[in-house]
Amino acid sequence: QPSLVAFEGGETWFTAQLSEDVVAGDAMSQSSWRNLTYNAYSPSGVATARLVYANYGMPSDFDALEALGVNVSGAVVLTRYGGCFRGLKAMNSEARGAAATIIYSDPIDDGFVQGAVYPDGPWRPPSAVQRGSAQYLSICAGDPYRLYLNGSEHPCGNYSYVPTKPVLPLSYGDAKPLLARLSGPVAPDVFQGGLPFTYTVGPATYEVRLETNHSYESVAIPNVLATIRGAEEPQRTVLAG
Repeated sequence: QPSLVAFEGGETWFTAQLSEDVVAGDAMSQSSWRNLTYNAYSPSGVATARLVYANYGMPSDFDALEALGVNVSGAVVLTRYGGCFRGLKAMNSEARGAAATIIYSDPIDDGFVQGAVYPDGPWRPPSAVQRGSAQYLSICAGDPYRLYLNGSEHPCGNYSYVPTKPVLPLSYGDAKPLLARLSGPVAPDVFQGGLPFTYTVGPATYEVRLETNHSYESVAIPNVLATIRGAEEPQRTVLAG
């Protein structure tokens, strides 16, 4: 299981929930999957450092931090979903020397700012976490394990295209206290989100300790195919994939 805590002066003041709430009337929300908070292809590891907020984690965002005099090297970088693929956020963060990357869903992009949250509407509730691959897909798509098969050269070249530093997704419920206590320069307007305070960029006066625990296994992935016969035109089918 992953973990994320924040501490200052030797005292832990925040422990992330890292699990999604059970939703009344939704039996699927009681699945054990709600406790599996991870981004695929993140390595296992521990990072302890001050927190810096980097908006969407795009090169222009890191340039804006540099212009503010904020150094992300050695920091744990907090980014939000949107703007670019999550793997790019990890890649950009790592390229700037970050010790780890956190990616959270801000309510201005996917949450109560947009409208009613699940189960009353389609938008993300406070404890919901967006999972997904952190592979560097813009460099090379497909199974990265191909590099190591049969000693053959990978078709995309022999270099890293998965993160080497921990990557962890986060809900905006867990991100809120971290951002609210971040301090540092006021974030540019394009960095501001939907939580009820003015966003700053850090670095924080506190530190966070982030731990990821992943196992890598070679397994078969099933392809599930289903067809729905047309009610009015039964000779035609609808393929759901």
